[in-house]
Amino acid sequence: LRVVEVSLLGSVLSNQLLVTGCCFLFGGLYHSEQHFNPHIAAIDSSLLLMAVLGLTVPAAFSATEQMDCNVPCNANEIVAISHATAIMLFSLYLLLLFFQLKTHKHLMGHEKTLCEDDELEEEAEQASMTLGCAIGALCVTTILVAVCSEFLVNSLEEVSAKWGLSEVF
Repeated sequence: LRVVEVSLLGSVLSNQLLVTGCCFLFGGLYHSEQHFNPHIAAIDSSLLLMAVLGLTVPAAFSATEQMDCNVPCNANEIVAISHATAIMLFSLYLLLLFFQLKTHKHLMGHEKTLCEDDELEEEAEQASMTLGCAIGALCVTTILVAVCSEFLVNSLEEVSAKWGLSEVF
């Protein structure tokens, strides 16, 4: 469980920091000045903070239990806290999708352009996949990632023992 927690936290942080940093770097190489929506940046930063706290709170309770700090919390309560945190984070993600796709679509880059006759018209993109095909591809990809993750976590014990490293490393 600890390996999965650390991997998840590292994945979230590296994705946010590395990907965002690369976007800024390569965008700055191509454009001398970049513009972004500060509202979207604030929303993304808040959700990143919630994700980090959601991973940190159960880990902090677990650490206090292991150090015998007289905290009245046992392993079952820590699992309950972890489950409640996961449900909260998943709910926040669903609310974010609803916010982006339904209520505040105008903030998310669905820009309108001026036509020849000065009327506003939305640019329509042609879908390259059907909805069923996209959902199927997403399910297959999710299953493949889960299987690869399971192999990775199971192989860590042997590799860490062989090389003398801790599993968390």
